[in-house]
Amino acid sequence: MVAAVVVSFVVLVALSTPIVFALGLSGMLGLVLGNISLRKLPSNRVAGSQSSVLLAIWQIVFAGSRMARCGLS
Repeated sequence: MVAAVVVSFVVLVALSTPIVFALGLSGMLGLVLGNISLRKLPSNRVAGSQSSVLLAIWQIVFAGSRMARCGLS
């Protein structure tokens, strides 16, 4: 399955398809070949983003940008 996704991405890029569409189409191919239910996909994404570590990442990035802008770093 991974090989099919990589090959489809390389072929689409070789055909001068924009990267956005090449990633999207090869990602959808991976979902179809992996027999992943498209109905469960949104709930899996939300459940995966509820980790406390993932929620802290944007706060660290925001604090770093504020410190850089104020001259603290």
